[in-house]
Amino acid sequence: LLANCLEQLRNISGAVEQLRAAAQIQPGNATADINLARLLITQGDTSGAHDQLTHLDAKTLTPDDRQRAAGLYARLGDPAAASSLLAAGPDLDPAATLMLAKLYVQQQDFTKADGLVSKLLARPDPAIIRFAANLYLSENKPAEAQAAIAKLDALAAGPGVADVVRAQYLLRLGKTADGLAQYKTAIKAADRKSGV
Repeated sequence: LLANCLEQLRNISGAVEQLRAAAQIQPGNATADINLARLLITQGDTSGAHDQLTHLDAKTLTPDDRQRAAGLYARLGDPAAASSLLAAGPDLDPAATLMLAKLYVQQQDFTKADGLVSKLLARPDPAIIRFAANLYLSENKPAEAQAAIAKLDALAAGPGVADVVRAQYLLRLGKTADGLAQYKTAIKAADRKSGV
């Protein structure tokens, strides 16, 4: 609690000190370890942050803590540790599953990424569809990419959201004029919703 207050007061060194003390008093306190690693990253101590994350026991982490720690590993440029930590969890929510798929892509493990994306596309949202289409295009699977984009039609996304995803897809295909036209459609949809 004191560490949070010190961080809010922008006394990062004091917050780090408090979190180090908490980690020593209560080894295995995942919240303290994760927050300490996060603050060490902001101070540029990437080695210290990495060391702090290695204290974590993946089996005892909550899903939220596992995702936060994996995100820190990713920020440290260690997608293998991040994906290993996430994959150690039982059931991943869609956000964590998408994060894991992205980490597998960073590691060039497209087989694992494809497997996760297939599961995610059963109940997609715009972010999942965007990622799936980009993944399939990078793998030279245009039919799968188009099938992912087609799932936008069934979504009840906010005004213009599906249009933005389509625009990005079209631009990725090199269809600049079509992509820009789709962006204009997105803007008009958003304007209609806001009453502008």
